[in-house]
Amino acid sequence: MLYSPYDWNEAIRHRSDYIEERLAEGSPVLALSCAEGVLLLTLRGTQRKLFEIYDRLAFAALGQQADIEAVRLSVIDFSHQEGFTRSPDDVTVGRVVAAVSPALKKAFGDPLTAPLVLRALFAEVGRRPDADALYVLGYDGEFRMSRGFAVVAGSPQAEERMRA
Repeated sequence: MLYSPYDWNEAIRHRSDYIEERLAEGSPVLALSCAEGVLLLTLRGTQRKLFEIYDRLAFAALGQQADIEAVRLSVIDFSHQEGFTRSPDDVTVGRVVAAVSPALKKAFGDPLTAPLVLRALFAEVGRRPDADALYVLGYDGEFRMSRGFAVVAGSPQAEERMRA
């Protein structure tokens, strides 16, 4: 099958709209660095969305439960392999996010497969609160790091309102 650049752009736009519609009703997750560690907070308790993935590392997400579970299992596997082949101290949230990001990007960009419907938050507890690392990972594989506070919500507008 032959695609023009317009077809590919249109397919990506449709996929993004599809995912955003499914995420719109998602309950937000907040991460806040504090003296005791990192506080992860969500409002809805009907489905698990806060997980420990390795020593000092946590994962939280909103989206379709099957996709959340698939990403959770892959980051746990990656973390344990890194800890075994290198050192447990080498397992950082930055490495975990960098490892899972290409798979999300590939799934999002492939018009012949279903995209992963999730928006994720990763946290690493540092030795001090200013050393905590927080990452937000999108369904398209893009991620950003923040310090002190991070949020994932059903829409970018909701995230902006929560950050304000």
